[in-house]
Amino acid sequence: MIRATDDVEKVRLFIGQGLLQLVGAVILLSGTVIILFSSNVSLAWTAMPILPIAIVLFGVFAGLSQPLFAKVQIKLSTLNTVLQENLAGVKVIKAFTREKEQQTKFRTAADDTMNQAIAVNRLFTFLFPLVFLIANLGQAAILYVGGKQIILGTLSIGAWQEFSLYLMYLFFPIMMFGMIVTQMGQAAASADRIFEILDAKSDIVDKPNASKLPAVKGDVKFENVTFRYVGGGDPVLKNVSFEVKSGETVALLGATGSGKTSIINLLPRFYDPTEGGITIDGHDLRDVTLDSLRSQIGIVLQETTLFSGTISENIAFGKPEATHEEIEAAAKAAAARQISSCPSPTDTTHTSVNEEQLSAADKSNALPSLARYYSTRAF
Repeated sequence: MIRATDDVEKVRLFIGQGLLQLVGAVILLSGTVIILFSSNVSLAWTAMPILPIAIVLFGVFAGLSQPLFAKVQIKLSTLNTVLQENLAGVKVIKAFTREKEQQTKFRTAADDTMNQAIAVNRLFTFLFPLVFLIANLGQAAILYVGGKQIILGTLSIGAWQEFSLYLMYLFFPIMMFGMIVTQMGQAAASADRIFEILDAKSDIVDKPNASKLPAVKGDVKFENVTFRYVGGGDPVLKNVSFEVKSGETVALLGATGSGKTSIINLLPRFYDPTEGGITIDGHDLRDVTLDSLRSQIGIVLQETTLFSGTISENIAFGKPEATHEEIEAAAKAAAARQISSCPSPTDTTHTSVNEEQLSAADKSNALPSLARYYSTRAF
């Protein structure tokens, strides 16, 4: 969640503020350089070494800070995960009296985050003093060269004072660059984390020549299917073969971890078998498009999920254009009882609902309504 909240916010701040400040600083710096050279060329050349030194300094600090900012975000993600688990599992924690252990775990994660943030701040405690040092050295050089010219009579005190005032506008954008480097380092580290998600590719995609699965009758066949999860060791399924004819009702029984859920996940191609093949009406699942396959399969998942909105919207989630009569039929097919504040099982039009508002019994009954509606389009 940190990637979707804090990381996105840091990138937004840099684009919305830091980038504009950068453009403004570049414009101010360019205009100041032009004015300095038009005022006094020799003094301007005396001040110019400040710029490359400052640019190199900012580049070094940007390179050092980005990996440190990335570590801060990783620590923050860990802290957020601990907090989220504690809030979601508060009943389990209290039931097993593990409050002190979880407090220690949270405190450790918080301390790790703080220590990493302190490490970044220590780095930047050197940046701004160095920037001020370079600026003061530049001012000292201008004072020395300008003083010599005043003594020699080639420069008036008024002209030197004018140049010194213009010189201040050379230091302002340099100071701004120091702040921008901080924002840029945070944004760059956060952007890398965001694009890790955006650039992730699904392993299950349509073949280039995949065909649309026609309306199915429902003959399912597993042929010597072996399956193991990515990074797993022994296969979850090994040489599994069976056939289910259209209209048959089949229950998969077995111990925990025997592969029942894996078999179900293979049917809509949430995964592909490692070996062997699966067919529906003789069509290999890997040869048809995912949309045409999944649109004809109804699934009741182990974990219930209700989206915020009306009960009717939840029931018709897979078919938003469903009519009220179709929604009522789906609710009746699921034997949906009265759900929380809903007046009746079929009065599903105007009642808003979210998962937090329903009891465990409500959720276990509301989701099959949705699933049974899916099943009206399944085989």
